[in-house]
Amino acid sequence: MLLDLASRDGEFKEVTARMRRLMLNLLGGAKDYSVVPIQGGGSFAMEAALSSFVSRNDKPLVCINGIYGERIFKILRLWGVEALKLVKRATEPLDPQEVAEQLSRNPGVTHLCLVHCETTTGIVNPLDAIIEEARRRGVKTIVDGMSSFGAIDIDLSRGGPDVLVTSSNKCIEGPPGVAFVIASRELLEKAVQEPRSFVLDVRDQWLSLERTGEWRSTPPTHIVQATTKALEILEGEGIDARRRRYEKVRDDLVQELEGVVSPLLSAELQSPVCVAFQRAVRNRGSGRLRWAISSLGGPQSLYLLEAASCDAEFSGRLHWRDPAQLDRAVGVRLSYIFSVRPGFIHGDAVNPPGLRAWGRDVIVLRKGLAAAVLCRNCCSARRLPTRSGDESCRSADLSEHGLRT
Repeated sequence: MLLDLASRDGEFKEVTARMRRLMLNLLGGAKDYSVVPIQGGGSFAMEAALSSFVSRNDKPLVCINGIYGERIFKILRLWGVEALKLVKRATEPLDPQEVAEQLSRNPGVTHLCLVHCETTTGIVNPLDAIIEEARRRGVKTIVDGMSSFGAIDIDLSRGGPDVLVTSSNKCIEGPPGVAFVIASRELLEKAVQEPRSFVLDVRDQWLSLERTGEWRSTPPTHIVQATTKALEILEGEGIDARRRRYEKVRDDLVQELEGVVSPLLSAELQSPVCVAFQRAVRNRGSGRLRWAISSLGGPQSLYLLEAASCDAEFSGRLHWRDPAQLDRAVGVRLSYIFSVRPGFIHGDAVNPPGLRAWGRDVIVLRKGLAAAVLCRNCCSARRLPTRSGDESCRSADLSEHGLRT
């Protein structure tokens, strides 16, 4: 990240080429596929894939059992594509037989879109069986592999989706800022429609990389270097070993929280990448939660769903890399309020100025205009005034517990 390379220099071209080779090697070295990096986060690459490979005349079927399946459907509709959808509960995996029945009832379906590991709950969908049902019917497949690639083996050399989309900042363990569309060469070489976007044109990006080794427009050079290093580390560790490392963190966390919170999903459905719990810790259980997470650490995500603490309801997501970083995060806030159920609001967008800067003794919880502060010492909760500018009331609530602001 400290080395500044010009985006059109030969040295950076080699970094890009190595990044693409590493990605393909980690996917089984499939010669019938090519890796196309896209500037931006995972949603940039997903929209690039959908807009490049699905035309307005196509009829995709989107399988949905979480937020990111819904996002695929929304992107298609924004591009004017009339998509069908198969919707399951967020706690239920996609059923290959149901998918097969939907495809049989709708023979005009041209593409099948799904999420491999749905980050909403951590559920893993049966990728190979669903892909096979689509392949038998000549249906192209586009798969969101954001939370699965790097921790769950995907071998494209044995036959996989026509298009796989992932990003640098999940199980690759790199910084955010570059994402990948891994597409079959058949799709890349056979353009069936005029480009609908310049920056999201996967085929044109691929052609530029193949012919000149250059990105069409300025890439995030430092992020690409860091991601290449992260891929080298992943290749050295191995996907199976990384999965086992994640599984240990997950299992240790579930064990430490036994009797306090229970996993939302059954063990056979739970990914090694993120874990969801059904309800929040009450009273002194909060201390146990903080101790358990701080003691474990790891590059995973913790989701608290359907949570309640006295007057405050919330949904929270917490990312951590090491126990010290996590302890600081818990001390200031539960990362941010994450919209996983209707009625919840994205916390960073609604927190009044100063909430994120509060001291280490409190956790701020919000739902709509109501807010509460959870004391780390006695685990009691206090309502905060709904007027975000009333600092004196807030300070009074905190001072009753001897808390620092």
